[in-house]
Amino acid sequence: MKKLLKNKKIVLLIILVALAGIISIYTFAGKLKPINVNAENISFTKDDFIDASKLSNSDVIVESNDRYEFHFDEKTTHFYIKDILNDKIWHSNPQVIDDFPVISKSTKIEQKSTLVVHYNCGQIIKSYNNYSYSIYHEDRNQTYSYKYIDNGVQVLYRIEDTKINYTYFPQFLSKQRMNELFLDKDLLSDREKEKLSEDYYELNLDDVYELKPYEDMSKVYIKNLNKWMYEKSGYTLEDCIQDNAEFGKVVNFEKPYFEVAVEYKLTDSGFKATVINESIVENSKFPITSIEFLPYFGATTIDDDGYFVIPDGSGALMNFNNGKTYATQYSKKYYGNDLALQSNVKPETSQDLLLPIYGIVKTNTENAMLGIIEKGAPMTSLYAGVSERIDSYNRINLEFKLRDFEKVVFSNAGEVYELDMYTKKHVKNDFVIRYELLDNEDANYFGLAKRYQQYLVENQGFEKTDNTQNTVLNLKLLGMYEKREFFLGVPYNTTKTLTTFDEAKKILAELNTLNVNDINLIYDGWFNNGMDHKIPTNININSVMGGKGDFKSLSDYTKKHQIGFYPSVNIMKVNQFDKAIDSLRYTTRHINGKTSVVNNYDLATKLILATQTQDYVLKPELYHSLVSKMLSNYGSLNVSGITLNDLGSEISGDYRKYQELFRDENQYYQVDSLNLIDKEYDMMMYAPYGYAVNYATDIVNLPQESSQYPILDSSIPFYQIVLNGYKDYTGISINENVERNVMYYKLKAIETGANINYIWSYKDSSVLLETEYNYYYSTNYRNWINGAADLVHELDNLGIHEGAITNHEVLTNGVYKVTYENGSTFIINYNQTPYLYTNNDVNIEVAGNNYQMIGGRAS
Repeated sequence: MKKLLKNKKIVLLIILVALAGIISIYTFAGKLKPINVNAENISFTKDDFIDASKLSNSDVIVESNDRYEFHFDEKTTHFYIKDILNDKIWHSNPQVIDDFPVISKSTKIEQKSTLVVHYNCGQIIKSYNNYSYSIYHEDRNQTYSYKYIDNGVQVLYRIEDTKINYTYFPQFLSKQRMNELFLDKDLLSDREKEKLSEDYYELNLDDVYELKPYEDMSKVYIKNLNKWMYEKSGYTLEDCIQDNAEFGKVVNFEKPYFEVAVEYKLTDSGFKATVINESIVENSKFPITSIEFLPYFGATTIDDDGYFVIPDGSGALMNFNNGKTYATQYSKKYYGNDLALQSNVKPETSQDLLLPIYGIVKTNTENAMLGIIEKGAPMTSLYAGVSERIDSYNRINLEFKLRDFEKVVFSNAGEVYELDMYTKKHVKNDFVIRYELLDNEDANYFGLAKRYQQYLVENQGFEKTDNTQNTVLNLKLLGMYEKREFFLGVPYNTTKTLTTFDEAKKILAELNTLNVNDINLIYDGWFNNGMDHKIPTNININSVMGGKGDFKSLSDYTKKHQIGFYPSVNIMKVNQFDKAIDSLRYTTRHINGKTSVVNNYDLATKLILATQTQDYVLKPELYHSLVSKMLSNYGSLNVSGITLNDLGSEISGDYRKYQELFRDENQYYQVDSLNLIDKEYDMMMYAPYGYAVNYATDIVNLPQESSQYPILDSSIPFYQIVLNGYKDYTGISINENVERNVMYYKLKAIETGANINYIWSYKDSSVLLETEYNYYYSTNYRNWINGAADLVHELDNLGIHEGAITNHEVLTNGVYKVTYENGSTFIINYNQTPYLYTNNDVNIEVAGNNYQMIGGRAS
């Protein structure tokens, strides 16, 4: 019996070990592995810094080259860059006293500052500017130091409030303490004792001296009390704590204290400015939320003519002194919303800041500046405003966020509170901005765009992949989708298709008969059960699409007819994992700890549709592992291209407690994965952000205008000009936005040198009405194919793809002039009324919502 029992125990143990092994295999087999990707920062040391008290020179030429001089004022840390060829100067701060009639004192001080620190003080965001709290305190104390380095200078600001305030004096003082500390001693004159004990402190009915006023005491009060109590009588903060405690009062003497070092270096084409992350010191009770860096650099006056260039959507201009003082100043963060922090309420529809740049163009002096954010763009916001709103200056500046936050709702006893929850840690990387200076014929938005193009070539490996001289039809076909159906009242999901692989070949063949042969084919919903597919560590081609055989047949067809084939893939967000546990270990977190998911919004209520399928947001550290696994399977498909639905054009943080990873770090993980893909495949991308644009072979869905806020004056194709001659690109699909007619897209193609873009399906999109994809409402290719062919042929006849754009101008609101290398010149009129173009006494009328060619082979 014992032997049988022993054998049973052995069998049970074997079963448990086997189960543990099975669970372990299930849990860890195929597990994605995180990697670390870090950017290089400036190494910082306080060695060799010289204290401000030893500074005296107000105009030091720190560095110079063949074109520029960098001048530094040791007494204020202000600086200017001088163009020695044409004597044009860019100042860090305004040079004249602002006489704007309603300017505030804080604005006047900010005009003298080179940075402003914003910090969290008990759910209230407060600010210290480095002029009042470091460069020039009220007591004339200066708390900064500097050291000269190769090509530049570093400045270390110790930012603090050194003033004595009301907290240094007890509100109540016992009669005994007043006597023993002050009145019974001979350290004060009789007059001073009388003022202290009768005018400043008053003996109340309880025989206690009370300081009146207390929190609102004047500077004179503070000065005199400090002199009598601290300087002459030897009173200390410990005495103050003791006296407060006697009357049950606790006063916090701790004040915000920050250290921030910046670096300025002259370059061959301007200069570079850095906030050195390693230098940052903060008080844990007053954590820094953001830093405004060089808030008035390049500010222009009422006497200046020109505009700001803002990379909102395709690009926008804000004219100096445009009189729109009623309009809200421009304010937006680069690279859109955080994918990991989806709001419960749908944000306003607007364009993103896609490129990490901004510009200042002074037309009256023919000089311009292009700011390029080299590090920190995902954590940066851009602000711009016009003169006579808060002061006399047109100003554009950047604010670098050190911490992210989200609003969290708390309820208690029926009361609802909304608080801002900030991350504990702050960003790890430096904030770096390069300023490129331009003049004469380059001092315009076209010149700035071409300079940025040159910068991408020289610094980010921007390569020419646009080798076509004809109009390319970018065609996105819709494949599989999931639909909920019912059997005997029980719901289940089934996979259906709008366009099989064989049907895709039929569409391409019809285009061929219409003489449309330059095509890029994007295919959505071709694998893993649909358009919002499960994690692509494995690639399964569903039989409803025709299986692997039909996929190969389609791929062979595209190669034979030289059609670009770009099957689409989601990397950053997926709606299903291989294992249930993966939804917990692979996904990002909100700052409040919730799992990050992306939901659709209800168009009526603008609230999240929690009943629909949601996408999980993948942790950035896992991109490399996921992409590696995906490519090992993708390689067997024998295609040369891939469409990235999200990588490069969306960005998120991950705010797991004690493991915060900011958007700024995410871009480096994305670049790492893009490098993996770039080794083997051409990439189609959707309006990529600045850090990813050089990886794209082709680009679709570029914005065709700006957000058109009231403060802005014109939309411009800045992004398109940057790409022109290097990348094939197009705007949004012609049949996706019914608010615009086909003529609008034709005009945009002519103005920007763009290709055209459609979303089609073989079956009618009405089958999507009761699905989550009902936003595709006009995709039946039969309704569009003939018009698409006509448009392709018309654009080919205009020759807009035979060479790059050589100039682009805004003639008036809604009217543009564009010139191409082959001499083709067009006037494009988006207005409803005709426009009369005059050149060399020749008048040409351009009809409303139309164009006119005024030069070139087809004119």
